[in-house]
Amino acid sequence: MALPAEEELIDTMTLDEFLIGNREATFMLTVQGDSMIDAGIRQGDIVLVERGRTPKEGDIVIAK
Repeated sequence: MALPAEEELIDTMTLDEFLIGNREATFMLTVQGDSMIDAGIRQGDIVLVERGRTPKEGDIVIAK
């Protein structure tokens, strides 16, 4: 027997489709250190990064 939520399901979407625009240039990193703690990014967090994107004012960037 199907649950009511399943009966209403028309379409599905993966997080990849929602969060990743450029698959070839996107990767995940585990945060080390606490330099971005004021932005809510903490030691051990996993972040999505898109390589090569031109940053705009207010963007958070990763530099090595």
